[in-house]
Amino acid sequence: MSDSVSSMPTGATGAGGGSMLRITGLNTGLDVDSIVKKMLKGDQAKLDKVKQSQQLIQWRQDAYKTIISDIQDLQKSFFDVSDSADYLLNQDNYSNMNAVSDAAGLVSATAQTGAAAGTYKISVADVAKNAVIGGSSSLNSQVKITDISSWGGSGKSISFGIEGVANPVTLDLSGFTGTTGASLVSYINQKIAADPSLTGKMSTSYVEDGSNKYIKFTPLDNDSNIGIVNDTANGHPTNITDMDGLVNKQLVSASTSTKLTDLGSGLDGKIALNLNYNGKEVSVQVDNSSSGKNGSATVGDLITAISSATGGAVTGKFDDTTGNFTLQTTATGSISSLKIEDYLSTHGQAGDTSSETTPGLLGALGMPADALGKSYQGSDAEVTVTGIDGHSTTMTESSNSFTVNGINYNVIGKTTDPVSISVTSDTTKIYDKISNFIDKYNKVMDEIQTKLTEKSDNDYPPLTDAKKSAMNSDDIKNYEAKAKQGILRNDEDLTNLMYSLRSAFSNVVQDGNGNSAASVAFGQYGTNAIGIDLSNDPEQPNKLVIADSSKLRDAIANHGDQVLKLFAGTYNSALNNRYNIAGNDLSAWKGAGKTINLQSSSGNVAIDMSGFTSDSLNDLETYINNKINATSLKGMASVSTSVDASGTKHIKFTTSSDISMSATGISDLPTSSTKMLSDKDAEFNQSGIFSRVKGIFEDNVGTLGTSLNNATLTKFANYQDDFSLYGGIGSTLPDQIYQKQQQIKDLTDQMTNDEKKYYDQFTRLEVVMQQLNSQQSALSMYTSG
Repeated sequence: MSDSVSSMPTGATGAGGGSMLRITGLNTGLDVDSIVKKMLKGDQAKLDKVKQSQQLIQWRQDAYKTIISDIQDLQKSFFDVSDSADYLLNQDNYSNMNAVSDAAGLVSATAQTGAAAGTYKISVADVAKNAVIGGSSSLNSQVKITDISSWGGSGKSISFGIEGVANPVTLDLSGFTGTTGASLVSYINQKIAADPSLTGKMSTSYVEDGSNKYIKFTPLDNDSNIGIVNDTANGHPTNITDMDGLVNKQLVSASTSTKLTDLGSGLDGKIALNLNYNGKEVSVQVDNSSSGKNGSATVGDLITAISSATGGAVTGKFDDTTGNFTLQTTATGSISSLKIEDYLSTHGQAGDTSSETTPGLLGALGMPADALGKSYQGSDAEVTVTGIDGHSTTMTESSNSFTVNGINYNVIGKTTDPVSISVTSDTTKIYDKISNFIDKYNKVMDEIQTKLTEKSDNDYPPLTDAKKSAMNSDDIKNYEAKAKQGILRNDEDLTNLMYSLRSAFSNVVQDGNGNSAASVAFGQYGTNAIGIDLSNDPEQPNKLVIADSSKLRDAIANHGDQVLKLFAGTYNSALNNRYNIAGNDLSAWKGAGKTINLQSSSGNVAIDMSGFTSDSLNDLETYINNKINATSLKGMASVSTSVDASGTKHIKFTTSSDISMSATGISDLPTSSTKMLSDKDAEFNQSGIFSRVKGIFEDNVGTLGTSLNNATLTKFANYQDDFSLYGGIGSTLPDQIYQKQQQIKDLTDQMTNDEKKYYDQFTRLEVVMQQLNSQQSALSMYTSG
């Protein structure tokens, strides 16, 4: 007899569920563990097969994620709108001209495609300005220095009244002999530092605003009020003329965080500031009453309210340096105007203060005394531009940014001498951008094409746990590299992606009439070809090649605007299937014999217009849509109407499938059958090549910056749609993995149950053998006795 000791198999390939110590074969002499293991081979084979299937799915998922990541890298490199320099749809990147200013601090410039090379000159007599209502007095405690010598000398002093201090504190300035504002501030701060009553409670600083020089007094202790006083009782008057405006006033250091109530009285209720900007009137409201901000409204709150009420057309600004509060229009030029209105004279009723600009607000903000009701105007830029032919033109511009003869000028300041703008041809910049894209694009296409075409080797199925345990890490790595081959062979989604991208390059970029939108074309053959083509190598059908670099450089140099249309042209959905209504007159749409004929795979529909009698554009839209919705085309077609800025009326047909349209008796519509493209099809046809590529990338991996979305590849690789949520069978890779995990669990449970069943059977055999052995032993004893 022999005994054997073993533990229940655990882990990935065993029946799992923990360990159990069994002692078997004591009576039978059988190697039960070995026998049971052989009996479980069928279970183990089923389990290994499902695990191998799961491994293949996981490898597919990993391969998908790698491809998605690589496409996302292309998006980041070439389709990130925030990176204007590399964004392939940025029209400025297709300019074949380069402009350099010899005084970029005064005038900068860029050249559009088509601008003539040469040297341009520009003189700026004045820049365009906003309409501005500037504060006439500072909200800070600061005074203008008119005569620095008047601050020092015999008897000169400044007295301060301090809350909690019985007598005013005087600073003696008789010893000041400096000649600059900086030296004055230094002298006063030294005096403050030497006086315990003032130390830590205030300081002074020097401010220059253009030619104006100021000294600013700043309180430092918010818990102690401090002000400038005339201490005549003790013979210490504040007797510096420049200081007269601050005598008997509390020191204030204003900021956007300063409460409005700290700037003036009467500002603790509902505050109104009525503005008229560019002829448009609006009332800026800040509720500082007990039901609103309860007195806590700040200068910053008012600034925010001004921007919100005017849609950003007017801004409030507080200058920390000067302490001035200003209002100004965002737009520049003489067409810009700004006025603070009382509203009573034009909008309110006598005695009605609900619509009145809050009394005391303008004074608290330091606005000019005559600001109420006064109109402030912006002003135009006045420039003289001299072309490469020497001809000079003087003009006014409402903006400091404008374009003349293909040169975009940005005026920053006045000039004393003309600024030279040198414009030269630069084809290399565009060529390099396109070439760089092709290089990186081809690497991704080669990767995908390899995955689509490589064959799997049936001799290398995924390793079982048992086989893997017998191999070293290098052998496993080399084996799995071969096992992963072919996992994406002929993948449907990737095949569709490649087909769409080929179409993006090979299909003609069209205008709204179905004709070529550009005079240059993708390809290497023909007089208008740009020299870029798809590879004729059948093993690399998506590879882009610059077959003729001279054609590409020539197109960039001489037809830059057409290269722009070819690569970066954009689709205008508003123009798709849109028709003008001649003379804005709907009579052509009314009466007997007038029909709109729609043909589709669902059948032909004739919309009878004889019942339409209105002159309303909205009624026309409703009438036709009701007619369509009563036919088999319901949900497949609709119309909308609009009026553009010029007052022209339009009707637009929108379809979700291929539908052709013609009209009888309606001159605004085509009389012969005309195919109406869906917006999606029209967008593809009328978009430039790179616009198409961007859209295809987004359809497959999502918009830039998103990770989980419904894009085709991303959803298939990352979304667990059905299994964990609803218990159904989904088709995404996570769904498939989950399904395999469930199968593995079920098979593992079954294997555990079978193992227990087999051991139970052998245990019963042991009992029987034990009984038999006992009987034999007894019989032997009986017969031997």
